[in-house]
Amino acid sequence: MFFLMFYVITGIFLVAIVTSYAIIIFSCQKRANLRIENENSIKAKRKLQQAPGPRPWPIIGNLDIIGQFNNPFQGFGALTKSYGDIYSLTLGHTRCLVVNNLELIKEVLNKNGKFFGGRPEFLRYHKLFGGDRNNSLALCDWSQLQQKRRNLARRHCSPRSSSSYFAKIKHTQKICHWSATIRKFILERVINRREINIDLDEPDVDFTDALLKSLIENKNVSRNTIIFMLEDFIGGHSAVGNLVMLSLAYIAKDPEIAKRIQCEVDYVSKNSQRSINLHDMDKMPYTMATIFEVLRYSSSPIVPHVATEDTQISDFGVTTGTIVFINNYILNTSPKYWKDPDQFQPER
Repeated sequence: MFFLMFYVITGIFLVAIVTSYAIIIFSCQKRANLRIENENSIKAKRKLQQAPGPRPWPIIGNLDIIGQFNNPFQGFGALTKSYGDIYSLTLGHTRCLVVNNLELIKEVLNKNGKFFGGRPEFLRYHKLFGGDRNNSLALCDWSQLQQKRRNLARRHCSPRSSSSYFAKIKHTQKICHWSATIRKFILERVINRREINIDLDEPDVDFTDALLKSLIENKNVSRNTIIFMLEDFIGGHSAVGNLVMLSLAYIAKDPEIAKRIQCEVDYVSKNSQRSINLHDMDKMPYTMATIFEVLRYSSSPIVPHVATEDTQISDFGVTTGTIVFINNYILNTSPKYWKDPDQFQPER
């Protein structure tokens, strides 16, 4: 009986491995089907192979390679020595493309951005936003509704426009709890109170007013939509807070940097006679250089994109559903672009 169970379990295990490997190999060999229009406006079909990459294992794909590094983006950079600046990986059963230089990143985000408007189906993305990542501005797939939401957010919250409007997680249960708590706070303490006194004929006081008016005027905007948009911006404030803490930490390690920033602040504020504002950025080049150096040195990763249809990057085919990793880490830490990249130097 024992041996029978052993053979059954072994057989199931082998079938799972073979099936997994067949699925992975099929996804690796699959070609991107493109329709190319020539000078005479005649569309022709063309099939392109995917970018080369390391051979994957059954079930885990290439996770064994990435798992060797403390930071996966370090692993992405290390693989460029063997496969160049663009290559394919298989993480589990998911096909991925990694781009590692500025020209390729521009080709993905600018030239072919319309083909990479999707976001990965990561479980934590869904858990953070009420079970559906499309509730988030940053993690949603591109659509007309998302375009309207982003335009509304830019109009009322962009620091570039001078207007009166601008004045490692371990357990998904914790994520759900935090998200629900934040959502309850937004609903009870912000939306419900403000909605009572909303007046469509009065100018918008702030972004919340604009959202509440859009709820009345636009049938495609639901109460959940505005709750999650406000939640996005609360999360954005958290990101800014993290940046401030990182800046203070780096400055504290070098008193000379702090002195130079203090000199600029004293000069622009006329020894604290007025507050510093966004319009003073051009007058404070060293302070701005320090902020940019913090962003470079910390090198926060970019949310991966997903190909929404077959396309091509640098003469390689990219199939629908491929996750595209933008390796900004290598841009920020490579000796090719920076002298002494491991050093924090705002004056560079």
